[in-house]
Amino acid sequence: MASITFAGIASGIDTDGLIKATSAASRQTKVTPLQKRVQQVTDTNDALDTLTTRLLRLRTQVSKFGTLAGGPLEKSASTSDESTLTAAASRGTPSGSYEVSVSQIAKNGVFSFGDRWAESTAVIKSSINNSAPTADRTIKIAVGLGSSQEIIDLQLTNSTTPADIVQAFNGKSTKAVATLVNVGSPSSPSFALSFTATSEGTQEGTVALVTPTGSELSGGTPVLQSGTTQDAADAEFSITGISGTITRATNTINDVVQGLSLNLRSIGTSTVTVRDNVTGSTQLMRDFIDRLNEVITFTNESNQVTQEDQKNERVTNFGPLSSSSVDEGIVNALRSIISSTQAPSGSSVRVFADLGVTTQRDGTLAFDETKFKAAVSKEPSSVETLLKKFSDTAAPTGGTIDVYTRFNGLIDIVENSNKLSIDSANSRIAEAEKVISQAEDQARARFARFESLMGNLQSQQSRLTSALSSLGR
Repeated sequence: MASITFAGIASGIDTDGLIKATSAASRQTKVTPLQKRVQQVTDTNDALDTLTTRLLRLRTQVSKFGTLAGGPLEKSASTSDESTLTAAASRGTPSGSYEVSVSQIAKNGVFSFGDRWAESTAVIKSSINNSAPTADRTIKIAVGLGSSQEIIDLQLTNSTTPADIVQAFNGKSTKAVATLVNVGSPSSPSFALSFTATSEGTQEGTVALVTPTGSELSGGTPVLQSGTTQDAADAEFSITGISGTITRATNTINDVVQGLSLNLRSIGTSTVTVRDNVTGSTQLMRDFIDRLNEVITFTNESNQVTQEDQKNERVTNFGPLSSSSVDEGIVNALRSIISSTQAPSGSSVRVFADLGVTTQRDGTLAFDETKFKAAVSKEPSSVETLLKKFSDTAAPTGGTIDVYTRFNGLIDIVENSNKLSIDSANSRIAEAEKVISQAEDQARARFARFESLMGNLQSQQSRLTSALSSLGR
């Protein structure tokens, strides 16, 4: 008699593999597209961050052409007598010659006591009564005048040494330095106590002993009662064509001629000549072109759409900025400013092309340094006007670049929108994973019931087969 048969023990089905395959299929349709979307948008934001960094570098470079920076033309300064003074010029310094006559050099004040000691650790006066009022055993050193003055109180005891005075003064003063100077010889030292102002000029640099000094120091054998003073002095000079003597507290002067810094060194006369530094200006322009090309090249690369064959399938790859237009917006805006900015009063220099700037096939800019140098040499005022106008439009706060790169600017708005998209996609991924997990649990429960049923049927088959076998006997 034919036997009744079922699948092997229980169902014989690879339930775990079936469940995993089903979940994988669900993920392929419900999760994987969202994960790809998250990655694409994340890549876009990363690319926008890189673009912002490069735009900020460009803005820094362009700002050097602006009015606030003194304009685009570098300057150089030379002097006919560097022993009298040296000079340096920044952008914006008027070209020309200035004859400077120095009648007095600024000096810092110095005061030194007349007392001398064979050792820096010698006691200054052992007869001082340590119980005497502080005022009776105190000396005062004044540094500076008027509102700039500081007075340093130095209290002595019967064990105070010159080295102690130096340490105490230097720990208190912010305007002068105390030192011990050996005015003797190495074999027979003789130390003098000196105080030197750290600033030049009479207002900040005057140093003096405040009298009277303490009675404990003046009684008996007097100590620290007087000394020698080198008076502080202000710098005094004149410039040909400007009436009167100019006075400054320091020998470094940068507030007389716009952008010109003078360093006075000795009494005398020297001619300062300021010229256009064509080489420096050319490098400044080259740096600008390089920074702009960095932005253009990056946007070109990030917008590329390519195709490749993968497993007999044509796959399209989109660059991280191909789905955004904000990068094209800033590049087009910069190109528009370059093409529209003019120096209307120029004759040979009116537009960027006259500076040797041209657009190449890939959108980047080429720069002809020879043509730029010729433009600076021939018509510097027009070069300055053209680049200043460009900078004052593109680089300031509220300017073209800032509109894109600032907090809550156009790039920020796109990135924040993308972040919301990422959050939404991640939430949908989490929800899909939850549904898939629930489906797995339900499938396992159904298969468990099915396995139980199959087990029962197989048990019944076994008993039926056994009964039929016994009947045949």
